[in-house]
Amino acid sequence: MNEKPTQDNRQQIHRLVRNHNPELIKQCVDYAQDLISGARENTLFPAVTRLVHQVDHDFDPDEHPVCEGFEPEFIHWCHNQGLEHVHLLRILKFLRDSYLSLCSSVDLRAVMRGYFDILELSMCRLWSQVPARQRQANPSPLLEAADYPLFYNSHSMMMLIDPDDGSIVDANQAACLFYGYSHDQLTQRSLFDLNVDTDQAIQDKINQAYTGATPCYRVRHQLADGEIRTIEVFSGPIILSDRTLLYSIIHDINERVQIEDHLRKITTAVEHSPASIVITNRDGRVEYVNQSFTRITGYTAEEVLGENPRVLRARPRPPAETRQMWQTILDGKIWRGLFYNQRKNGESYWEKAAIAPVLDHQHQISHFVAIKEDITRQKALEDKIWHQAHHDSLTDLPNRVLFYQYLGDVVLHAQRQDIGAALMFVDLDCFKEVNDSLGHDYGDLLLQQVAKRLKDSVRQTDQVARIGGDEFTVLLCHTSDNQAILSVAEKVLNQLNRPFDLNGHQAQISGSIGIARVCKGHTTETLVRQADHAMFAAKKAGRNQVIMAPPLPESS
Repeated sequence: MNEKPTQDNRQQIHRLVRNHNPELIKQCVDYAQDLISGARENTLFPAVTRLVHQVDHDFDPDEHPVCEGFEPEFIHWCHNQGLEHVHLLRILKFLRDSYLSLCSSVDLRAVMRGYFDILELSMCRLWSQVPARQRQANPSPLLEAADYPLFYNSHSMMMLIDPDDGSIVDANQAACLFYGYSHDQLTQRSLFDLNVDTDQAIQDKINQAYTGATPCYRVRHQLADGEIRTIEVFSGPIILSDRTLLYSIIHDINERVQIEDHLRKITTAVEHSPASIVITNRDGRVEYVNQSFTRITGYTAEEVLGENPRVLRARPRPPAETRQMWQTILDGKIWRGLFYNQRKNGESYWEKAAIAPVLDHQHQISHFVAIKEDITRQKALEDKIWHQAHHDSLTDLPNRVLFYQYLGDVVLHAQRQDIGAALMFVDLDCFKEVNDSLGHDYGDLLLQQVAKRLKDSVRQTDQVARIGGDEFTVLLCHTSDNQAILSVAEKVLNQLNRPFDLNGHQAQISGSIGIARVCKGHTTETLVRQADHAMFAAKKAGRNQVIMAPPLPESS
């Protein structure tokens, strides 16, 4: 037989529990066995060990790991250990206190507290099943309510209820403090005085607890000061002095219910939000999508759970943008941007997204949440407005504003990469005569056909723009050979010299072209001025001419 554990032993056990030492289970069981009988072969402890093990390893509060097989083992132990099960109650209290100190989650603590209450209530009920002669031979301190310390000194609220009329037979100090009554005042009341439900509902709860149909339930009780709080009750029958009472353990869950209500509101708001909401784990696998996600994408939740949101992409993002996005998120900041995605039916759409990291209780990223809005119509409208602001309404060519943006980009790129480029100014000859003789409608039709011929004369990488009434520009990119530049200009002249069919009316025009080469150190203003001067020189030379401006000295 082992020595009875000392206070130092118990403190050491508590430290082991708090530190989550691998020897925790073995020493807890050893301590429990020592307290009971000093024997190591007790049949009760496989059940206790299972409970400890389940709490210690990936405890899931959604499952209910109350020890199966506990009651028959306990009955067997009662018959063989002299019914001194107050020791087991002390062990359960030790395990309760130790493991509640380990639980990091409020929900987990609430669940574990309930499980230990169920175990304690189960022992009380089982005690009443032991033959009376054995109870008399080995009286349990539990049944001596007058001096039962675990009842009166427990931090959990406990009451003994008469199931016949709902009167409160006894209550411990924790219950008196909670309800705001003295012991005498509380034991002069009944559940019908405390419970705010109807009398019939109260009686139904008493009956269900008495029969064991519903050992756990929630009710609302009114305290002495008038405050109404939600409580959770674990209740079951127990025989005391041949009298059957309800042994009730009470938990104040008012704050928990308020939190649950708050979470329920948030969940409802998230689920029914008009924005698409996606939650992924740290590996980027989808764990949750709301109804708007399904409506917008056409995918059901089942089809995307466990997948990476990349399955929605209509085209890959540039690597630099992807790196910047993840750098922002992993730095704990909110990233905002656009995604070009694809619905299940193959239709492409634009989403405006905000992605944020979700931190766990250790301030480590555990999940990511994305809130996205389908802006396809808005994007189309914005694109239309932008296009109208940057393009000529008659020819649909870039206008003067967009031309200067293109020119600045081409000049900067050409100078940085030392790549040749050239600017052509094209002014139509004899356009005024066509306009005056045939009318403005035919003049507009002529300008539209000129725009098409200019675009057909150059490469897709080159840019054609209309910057004035009969003035056009052509940006030749990645071109450094003078002969190649002049060849394009001659091609443009030939296109302009061909007759134009204006709804049955023939029109003949030509063009005067001035060219300026992009040189290192020159500004866009210098380039435009050179090309413009060369174009006017071509007009003075008799029109239908191409003149290339002489290169200026490079700027230092």
